[in-house]
Amino acid sequence: MWGDAEGAYSLKQSDSLSISLFQITGPAHIPYNDSRWQQLLLHYEKLVHLHNLGLTPPSSATAAVEEDVVGSICRLCAKYSKDSSNLAAFSLHVARMIRDLQSSLESFSTELNGGNNAVGDNIAASSPQTQTNGSNNGNTGKSSVKQRISLIGKARVTCGALNLLRILSHETIVQACSKSAEIAGESGRDGSSSIPGKIHPSSLEYDPNYIIKETFTYRSRDEMDGQNNGQDTALEIIAAIMAFLSSLGHIIRQGKYLDILAIPEMYDIIVQIFSLLLVLLSTQLYQPLVSSAELEIEGGRPSSHFFLEKIMDYSHWQRQRSKEEHKHKEERMRQQQAQSLEQENGGAEPCSSLHNEPLLFLHSCLRWLIDRPSPPRRSIAFHYVDL
Repeated sequence: MWGDAEGAYSLKQSDSLSISLFQITGPAHIPYNDSRWQQLLLHYEKLVHLHNLGLTPPSSATAAVEEDVVGSICRLCAKYSKDSSNLAAFSLHVARMIRDLQSSLESFSTELNGGNNAVGDNIAASSPQTQTNGSNNGNTGKSSVKQRISLIGKARVTCGALNLLRILSHETIVQACSKSAEIAGESGRDGSSSIPGKIHPSSLEYDPNYIIKETFTYRSRDEMDGQNNGQDTALEIIAAIMAFLSSLGHIIRQGKYLDILAIPEMYDIIVQIFSLLLVLLSTQLYQPLVSSAELEIEGGRPSSHFFLEKIMDYSHWQRQRSKEEHKHKEERMRQQQAQSLEQENGGAEPCSSLHNEPLLFLHSCLRWLIDRPSPPRRSIAFHYVDL
């Protein structure tokens, strides 16, 4: 198993990682371009093993509270992130890291096909005419190794960032939804409407949808960081996750799924992405259930499912853009039909369907549920299965 699990479980407030964690979760705003984000991410080997267990040993309650670093930073994040925009800034970092990893994954997947062909060419090379090809294939193999090393390094750092974002987001969502539940309970006791979505307009601080929206909206105090000011980081993280999983769905269709998942860090990154997605969609778990009939009778507002709505909005926008691109590509394909890529690839699917991110996103999710392969050795997921 890769990473520093022992260092994560024995984390103390005096450690350099703890100092960084308290800085990014405190009330002080840290701009997106601040070097402290880089310092935090350098601890990725510990970040990937952090857990908010919420357990206090009965033997030393006071000491346990003092050393409960993860629990403390979660409470601080839920309290200050709406005003500090630090969770939004961190989400923006994670979204762009996922995008960068996706680009490396696609390059490695393409190189993987070329590498396999190169091996076959080297074996078949038995005449002087093939020596030049053999030299080129050797260079291709070296390039593939370099891309693999780069992919593993990016996957490890991204894994640590995703795990921390999941922990902080979970506590923030729970606290936001619990305020709505408290208002619903008080309304029910005094005889008024108990629908959680029906909140007085002046009580936006108790509206989970408003709290989560403000928490994941980045507002910079730095003039040098103006281009990111007001950015919807919730949409950024959802778009990055959907793009990554749709790219993975494309790889599944190409038959290179198992080759990618044989890399321990890539298996772990997929587990971390699905874990984060589960947390972001968990708002319905922490709010009282209200039927649509009750909402219609009382005239209230539906319970907030903030990130689910983001997924639906992004999917609709992406699908509309894909249709427009499809029209332009169809015109070009008619003009170049004799040299089309479909014929060269042996009847591959049209380009438009390959760019249908919502479809490929669902394909990846269903494939992971139905035909999830066993985790490879040295992966964190394999360690948990082994336990």
